[in-house]
Amino acid sequence: MSDTRKVSVITWKKRVTFAGIIIALMLMTLEGLVRLAARSNLVNIRAFCTSNEVTPITYTGNLNPYFGIWHLPDVSVQVSTPSGNVVYETNAQGMRDRPRKLPSSAPERVVVLGDSFVEGCHVAASNRFTNILEQETKIEFLNFGTSGGFGSIQEWLLYENLAAQFEHTRVLLFFLPDNDFADNDPPRHVDADYRPFLCKSNGIYAVRYPSPFRKKLTRENRITWGRAIRHWCYNHCYTANLLATFDFEKIRDLNTSSYDQYTKEDLAQFLFTCEQLLSSAHPRALTIYIIPRDRDFIAFNAGDFQGRLPSALARWAASQKRVEVVDLFPGFLAYMNEHHVAYQDFFLGFDPHWSPLGHRVAASLVLANLSGLKPNSHSGK
Repeated sequence: MSDTRKVSVITWKKRVTFAGIIIALMLMTLEGLVRLAARSNLVNIRAFCTSNEVTPITYTGNLNPYFGIWHLPDVSVQVSTPSGNVVYETNAQGMRDRPRKLPSSAPERVVVLGDSFVEGCHVAASNRFTNILEQETKIEFLNFGTSGGFGSIQEWLLYENLAAQFEHTRVLLFFLPDNDFADNDPPRHVDADYRPFLCKSNGIYAVRYPSPFRKKLTRENRITWGRAIRHWCYNHCYTANLLATFDFEKIRDLNTSSYDQYTKEDLAQFLFTCEQLLSSAHPRALTIYIIPRDRDFIAFNAGDFQGRLPSALARWAASQKRVEVVDLFPGFLAYMNEHHVAYQDFFLGFDPHWSPLGHRVAASLVLANLSGLKPNSHSGK
């Protein structure tokens, strides 16, 4: 090999090595900046599950002919999450709750309806806001929440066909505008193959089911070894984590609040279910709580929060009796300002459901709103 060719090869190797060093330094710098941003709560880093041991069959499924998705009764299921194992236990009626009797002589007993936020997705039952309220007040808060795409149509039917069997004095309905409008519209929600929906004929709504009822448990997919390794990389490389969780399809909606994204028909269907629920609960009072999601805080911080929904519901409530609408968003904002916490602290790092702190704040806001319910001085707090 000629000296000129040797010099050329050596120069080429030096250039590749130099470029590699530069790229490595850039990546290390980028990783350091992302970690600094995560520590400053400027970006949200998720914790991915790496365990390949998951429950082959969950405790939920299409189990009820009236409202579809529900829990198996009298089961105890341990589910692995990035924050540790969570045990889901149900009572004889399939509620994720302690055993409850149908009759009650208590002067106050509360039925709580809602979706996975009420169920307490990915948190221990003791950390849920209903358990906190019960501990604080010594009043029963019966938790009928369930995950699996559960909207107000199902909550109304669950009340009529299950919750109403329990003696109670008032009803709380927790509404998540981020996906509850979609949960009422099967074409926009395909997670379950059996669910009720509303069909309008001559201006009158009627309940319809898209398919015949067949009991069916929800099956969990096992995490493949390839995905487990990939998740391990996400957990240890914040830059890869950020890229993996960045949803390019939602860039246009990033600064749009769920309080402002609904149609007239969405609102009409929701109000119809509220009217049916109010009628079924007569003469009990109904309180509707609006749950903010992380995107609502993002929109608020960006100055793109209009908040049309609370005003619309308040106008409707003014024409009804025994109903009140409470927006939880202002309370969460007030807590942020008073305690100097970031909105991310209200949600789990690996999932956009309430963290234990989110549940505690929600419990304090509900307790402050409910008239006649006072914290018990002997609750031990």
